Amino acid sequence: MPSSAISNQPTIDALSEALEDDYLARATYRKVIERFGPVWPFANIVEAENRHVAALLAQFDRLGVTPPAVNRPEEIGRNSTKRGS
Repeated sequence: MPSSAISNQPTIDALSEALEDDYLARATYRKVIERFGPVWPFANIVEAENRHVAALLAQFDRLGVTPPAVNRPEEIGRNSTKRGS
């Protein structure tokens, strides 16, 4: 991990949490579309989540940090609790 990544740990943690949230949101809306078809506004929301994910991944790249691995985005959040909950 580059030294800049260590000094940016709070930023990296926030980016990781945001990425997890966006993956979970995208998976949720994809399930809605799977069940009901590509109805408005859910199809648009999936596209927005795709843009959010791309922007977050660009920030990881800018910091020179590998984003957290996500093998099954639909599983994110099922066994975790949010901070402050």
